[in-house]
Amino acid sequence: MDERLGHLVRNQGEEVWISLRTLGGIQEIELRVYERRTAAKGEPSPGTERISIPADMVPALIKTLVEAQDALVARGLLYAPATAKITKMERGDAVGLGTDERPKAQPARQHPRVPLNVRGECRLLDKKDFWPGKPVVGEVLNVSTGGAQVLLPQRFPRFAQVELFMVADGMVFRGRAEVAGADAGTQVGASGSFRHSLRWLGLEAQAKDVLSKLVAPHAQKPDAS
Repeated sequence: MDERLGHLVRNQGEEVWISLRTLGGIQEIELRVYERRTAAKGEPSPGTERISIPADMVPALIKTLVEAQDALVARGLLYAPATAKITKMERGDAVGLGTDERPKAQPARQHPRVPLNVRGECRLLDKKDFWPGKPVVGEVLNVSTGGAQVLLPQRFPRFAQVELFMVADGMVFRGRAEVAGADAGTQVGASGSFRHSLRWLGLEAQAKDVLSKLVAPHAQKPDAS
């Protein structure tokens, strides 16, 4: 019997399911690609791509993935927020203010933003089957090849997945993203909307093409002098 442990979005048409399986008395962790059914709402169908490892190898797999993540961060290909340091203290211990670890200057953005200020529609995706909900109309402030900033009349939860639709410069864009951040309690702008920072997830070729055409005119050109 299979037990579904979790899932993630690979692109707009596919998901990766993580399941616990027992075969011949041996427990294995399976990662399998599932294809979303676009014709009607329902469970995605299993694809042919899959990999299984013994359950007791999960710690080694996680260690290897963390090492891979660190390598990508070091190369500037991935951003991972720093984890907060936790210090256990006993009564009477001195409190260090950490002045020797002042924050360093913020590096230049890996994905420069391009201002748009166009109408956009966001649909919150169902946590179980990723089916889009009702459209929430707002304003797309800017985009980059890494994500976008949008103003919406309601606040979406952080790490939720959404589908964004907009028309910019006569081009239709539709893509899936994760809410990387949202205003916690204050509304901004004359419309009283919440600012959301989105991070793209597995964009299809057409969506990537639209983004590249939007960003290209704003890319910095080398100085001819």
